[in-house]
Amino acid sequence: MSFTSKYSEEKVQVSEESQIEVLACLPSVREVKIKATINWSIIHLKDEICKEFALEPEYTRLIVDEKVLDENGTVEGFNLAGKAVTVDYLWARHFLLWTLEQQRKIRNSTVLIAGAGALGNEVAKNLAMLGVKRLIIVDFDMVEMSNVSRMFLFDIEDVGKPKAEVLGARIAEKYPFVEVYVYTCKLEQLPLENYLMSDVIVSGLDNIASRIFLAAIARKYQIPLVDGGTLGHQGRIQVYIPPNAPCPACNLPPEKYSELVNLKNPCDPKITENKIPTITTVNSYVASIQAQETLKIIVGYEEFQKTGKWPQNTGQPLQGVQIVDLKFDKHTVMKLERNPKCIVCSEKGMAKPANTSMLSFDDVNGETTILYDLAKKSIGNDVVLYSLAYTTPRKIELRRSLKDYKIRRDSFVLAITFGLRDECEETIFKLS
Repeated sequence: MSFTSKYSEEKVQVSEESQIEVLACLPSVREVKIKATINWSIIHLKDEICKEFALEPEYTRLIVDEKVLDENGTVEGFNLAGKAVTVDYLWARHFLLWTLEQQRKIRNSTVLIAGAGALGNEVAKNLAMLGVKRLIIVDFDMVEMSNVSRMFLFDIEDVGKPKAEVLGARIAEKYPFVEVYVYTCKLEQLPLENYLMSDVIVSGLDNIASRIFLAAIARKYQIPLVDGGTLGHQGRIQVYIPPNAPCPACNLPPEKYSELVNLKNPCDPKITENKIPTITTVNSYVASIQAQETLKIIVGYEEFQKTGKWPQNTGQPLQGVQIVDLKFDKHTVMKLERNPKCIVCSEKGMAKPANTSMLSFDDVNGETTILYDLAKKSIGNDVVLYSLAYTTPRKIELRRSLKDYKIRRDSFVLAITFGLRDECEETIFKLS
């Protein structure tokens, strides 16, 4: 997280007499002394303090003697010499639980929410309040009257509108510090780039086909997945950390895949369908656990990849499947083992992990021919490149501009290479 101070270019001649030290306190974190001049505005002082703590000024206030300082005032006007200024940051209370650096990871994170229904409403709200920077919401369904009683961000006037659009608009309105991207399509139609840019995928679509598809995406591209489902008084949560953990498809018998794939236990059954609905208490319970598990991954996944351990202050993600029955107040974590015949993650499964690599966006210089040269040099073999910014990956031609393929900094490009037996291998390049 970074920002540019609008005062950083100022060159002001000041005398030593006009300078004072201001003690800025971020409660329970640390204190810093800021050298200020008495004619600084409070907004200038706040800007310098936020730069020191690496906080966002727009979500920060300065408080002295339990009063918020008017940002149009001056350091001299408030007589701040010798006084402690409390830094009131929107997520300051989180620092009692985790660190500044961990909160910055949350503020830089992207989460893809598959399903804008009962679970999606709650998950989106929870993650927004935690400070997640970007939410990608995907759902092709429409709001029905029965949804309004179980999905708190939907109103009666929303009936007939796309769920993803309504949920996205509500989140953006209430939590303007969150970037919301909405797709009213099926998961299979979402451009692959959206999955690749996500730190975590959260699934609220409890049907077999969707779980298999998301499990395959998660394993193939090494994206953690938090899967959840509800039915009546019961709920289920599973966390998948690829590639070695049991995936959400591991408990499905492959010989019955064709029968199971059409079965659904939706948290949001059609009014004409004779299925057990969910209730708000179960939705809230499951979604809160999903959000908490997502938080653990955002904060600790990088450390886990490096050391094999999760941060103690946020905890290790759920292992196995948590089953809850709120009618009988039963909570169970069922251990799972990888299925050697899993249709997704077994040796012969559909989701072989892709290779990943990095290329310098600046080195590519905006030209597809240079992109091909760099990719070939990196892999050591001829490649065919595809842009992943489209529903169907689009082949990249030589002597074209990156802009022609919607490729920008931090975009992803798919490289396909062919071996001696015409077996293809995938490599995902990130242009950073």
